[in-house]
Amino acid sequence: MVSTMKKIGILTINSFNLGNRLQNYALQTMIEKMGYSAETILRTKPCGVIKSIKRNIRSKLIDDRFTRFYKFDKNIHWSKCIVSKDAVTDKLGEKYDGFVVGSDQVWNPTFSFNSELDYLPMIDSSKKFAYAASFGVSVIPKEYKHMVKNGLSTFDLISVREDAGVNIVKELTGRDATLVIDPTLMLTKEEWRRLSVVPSDLKRDSHYILTYFLGHEPQKATEEKSKLMRENGWMEYCLLDRANPKVCKAGPCEFLYLIDHAELVLTDSFHGSVFSFLFGKPFYVYAREGKENNMLSRIDTLMKMFSLERKFSGSGLHNDLLEHDYSVGYKALEQERKKAKNYLKSSMASMG
Repeated sequence: MVSTMKKIGILTINSFNLGNRLQNYALQTMIEKMGYSAETILRTKPCGVIKSIKRNIRSKLIDDRFTRFYKFDKNIHWSKCIVSKDAVTDKLGEKYDGFVVGSDQVWNPTFSFNSELDYLPMIDSSKKFAYAASFGVSVIPKEYKHMVKNGLSTFDLISVREDAGVNIVKELTGRDATLVIDPTLMLTKEEWRRLSVVPSDLKRDSHYILTYFLGHEPQKATEEKSKLMRENGWMEYCLLDRANPKVCKAGPCEFLYLIDHAELVLTDSFHGSVFSFLFGKPFYVYAREGKENNMLSRIDTLMKMFSLERKFSGSGLHNDLLEHDYSVGYKALEQERKKAKNYLKSSMASMG
């Protein structure tokens, strides 16, 4: 018997990144809950990026972390076809009944691997839509505006995950994009806990502060964590510290556990903030240091949407680091989930 289930292709970033994998899984899960099948379209040959990195960085720590990513990747349904600068085919449209572009920074023009292909220009506008796509920047650099404008013009339905994205779409096309939540926020904490894995050699009764900084650790964060560690006898687990392999080799499943069981999370990461909120953990988020600091819009939007402004170090508001009453935010989350589900459902139905 031939299946009549419609098949959706997801185009997102395929990168060795914790938040990237988790949002990919979440979007796939939501699509499948609505009665469709879903595949993530590869931009390179399977594991190509990972193998390239491994050739240049030889260590057991890196190997262990890759192994955990490989294991998590079994949860993702990967395509057999590839979309790349060297392999664009008009037959792509024949393999799927429709396409979703997003989430994550799939439209960040400053990423070296991003191009006009991230808008699937070969696919008719009636067969694709964007879900929670992110530009990753607050303003599109002048040299990329033409490409981005042309790409956006090939879509009838566009949703983005931050206020800056709404403004960019309006500026370049004159159209109103829909603001929706990141896919990771669509799943409940119970659903995420089913994927959670205890990092090897980690004591289950550990009391720790989890630090997860993609940029430099701010001096204020260092001072605040040191004070709490002295007062409470807690230890620190730094997610990106190679001197601490227990946590540094964590994959997506271990990442979920580490946040869920922390006494406090200090971070400059969007998804670090998202999962702290979902798991009801005390957290504090800082502006990223040491890198181009033009990605704050996504955190600003998250904080405003769920009444968490006090949890941002740059807010100027009084905040108790260990306070974690998110009851107001959770009420808003229920409404945002309904809005996002309705957008997904109607967008997929519009593809016939």
